[in-house]
Amino acid sequence: MRLTPRATRVALIAATVALGMALLPITHFAGPAFASAGGGGGGGGDGHGGGEGVGIGGGKGAADAGNNAGGQNKGNGALASQMGALNASHASAQAFHNAAPNSRVGKIAAYKAAAAALVSSAAFAADEAALKAAKDKLAADLLAHAAPGVITADMMAVATAQAKVNADVATAAAALAAAANKGVTQGVVTALDARLGVNLDATAAAAIASQAALLQK
Repeated sequence: MRLTPRATRVALIAATVALGMALLPITHFAGPAFASAGGGGGGGGDGHGGGEGVGIGGGKGAADAGNNAGGQNKGNGALASQMGALNASHASAQAFHNAAPNSRVGKIAAYKAAAAALVSSAAFAADEAALKAAKDKLAADLLAHAAPGVITADMMAVATAQAKVNADVATAAAALAAAANKGVTQGVVTALDARLGVNLDATAAAAIASQAALLQK
């Protein structure tokens, strides 16, 4: 039997659709949410469709929430471990006020005072600005393929500016090294400053961390 052109086209379309459906990936769902939805949908076509949608969506949402909470808890736990004795910074304002100088809270209070002094220091702000300018010039000259002599001069300027910043933060770094019982990193300094309400920038935090780490050795 010969098929008409129209019938041939219809047959080809049907075959293409069937092949496409056969090649679609099959997703397997497991878990209480989907099982419950499947049971609810068994009564009929409409019931099955509604049950499946709610079950899959709700189960995934709960799983995502659990994963996010677990990741956050792990992050907080890791930070608390890195902070070590510096977790005493959670002490109350009254405890800080009454703390003995040689106590852990008293040592953290000494760091807070030194760090707060940096925040309000115009000289420190100027030294930080000079360090940034020196680093920016070195980066620009490297990008422009400047002469070796120019690059050497730039590097010396950065080293000089960094030395001034390091000298500025020496008191805060010494206080922090005395208060900490674990290695000090920039992340630890930033977290501690946030707890203490001290608003130092990344340059200051990095300088304090590096100087405190040297004193701990």
